[in-house]
Amino acid sequence: MHTTLFFKKGSQHGFTLIEITVVLVLMAIIAAYVIGRSVTTDQVDVVGISDRIRNQIRYTQSSAMKQSHRIWGMRCNTGAKQYWLFSVPIPVPANAWNLPENQRRFPGESNDVVTFDSLGLDNLSPGFTLFFDRIGKPFDAYVEEGDPGTSPLAGDLVLTVSAGGQTRTITVIPETGMVQ
Repeated sequence: MHTTLFFKKGSQHGFTLIEITVVLVLMAIIAAYVIGRSVTTDQVDVVGISDRIRNQIRYTQSSAMKQSHRIWGMRCNTGAKQYWLFSVPIPVPANAWNLPENQRRFPGESNDVVTFDSLGLDNLSPGFTLFFDRIGKPFDAYVEEGDPGTSPLAGDLVLTVSAGGQTRTITVIPETGMVQ
């Protein structure tokens, strides 16, 4: 048994291609307006800055793992509103991370010392000195393995990045050195 449907002229139902296109264009305009109003450039800036710093910490850790004859670290001086990468010999001389000859340039940076202003960063707190050993383990003080002056990171190092009235956090996990 065959069933054949017959449509009378004018009784067809559906949308034309033009109607669908008009609706999609209107939805795109409304979505662009809503998204544009909900995400500010300040939010985008603080996300970009915190991702940049997070990657610089990871770079510091990977450099330490590649060059096991030196200790690599990162120092942040909030009073001077700057931070830098350093590489020092083992055993680590006192305050060697502050000496210009031990400072290294982060990839993509034009200077050895990164200023908060150059990033559009309002603040990075707290100030810190972070060392990584040859296996990527984080330390807040380092002389040499087994020295009582060497201190592994005791708890999470939580950094607050502030830019344009927005804040984000970066966390360095003890033991593994994972950067979140």
